[in-house]
Amino acid sequence: MSKGFGIAGIFLATMSFVIPVLGIFTTVLAMLFGGIAALAGDRVLATATALLGATNLFFFSPTFLFALSMAIDEQIMETMVFHFMVLVSPALPIIAIILNASGKFALAKTRAQ
Repeated sequence: MSKGFGIAGIFLATMSFVIPVLGIFTTVLAMLFGGIAALAGDRVLATATALLGATNLFFFSPTFLFALSMAIDEQIMETMVFHFMVLVSPALPIIAIILNASGKFALAKTRAQ
């Protein structure tokens, strides 16, 4: 289960680089899949998804920069909610990794051998 969500997260995070307008939403969806994979125990793919998604959002996404300039100029509430969603989403897989590593939350329970 964790590999499937991890691979889906990596695929969506990679595809978000070539999707011009909907790339932000694809990245947010990839971060959700990365978080689920991390909670299921796959830390490597979740970390790669978070790195790819954050790189796309903050360095390659003209839609994010346009929305950021609108928020600074006009203080539009919908845009601020949008930014909150975009700024928090790269942290979701990392938070899930920390929760899984500490044993506080895990989707897959492992048995002691």
